[in-house]
Amino acid sequence: MDWDKELTGFELAVCENQATLFEECQIAYGCDAFDFVEKFMTGEVAAQMDKKVSSFHNTGTKQLGEYFLEITTVLPIKRKRSTEALYWLGYTYRYWAWMGVSSSKIIEIAPVEKAYMLYEGFHTLDVKESIRLFTERAT
Repeated sequence: MDWDKELTGFELAVCENQATLFEECQIAYGCDAFDFVEKFMTGEVAAQMDKKVSSFHNTGTKQLGEYFLEITTVLPIKRKRSTEALYWLGYTYRYWAWMGVSSSKIIEIAPVEKAYMLYEGFHTLDVKESIRLFTERAT
């Protein structure tokens, strides 16, 4: 993992796009947020987004969500989750991926339910500090 990496404006925009996708998954698609995030992070779309160059980097949130749901079965919404926490998760996970860790590894280190529970204590930290704390807790 490259702790010294400074993200470009484009990379930050991709973080925001994934954040918005996670934030809207319940409302726009009627999906269970935890199932959506888990399957997204371990699926084909996130794996493609982990690459330095991917057509998904330039794909709008709506198109990204619709494509993902065409290729993946996600449970319907069971319980409404905080959209702010989901946005933060999406942003943090993609930021972490830009630092050189695969999405599937990230979700292994910081499972969505655990990361969601840590939102209150972590969301005011610098994103790299949140990632460092997740990494430390995993070891």
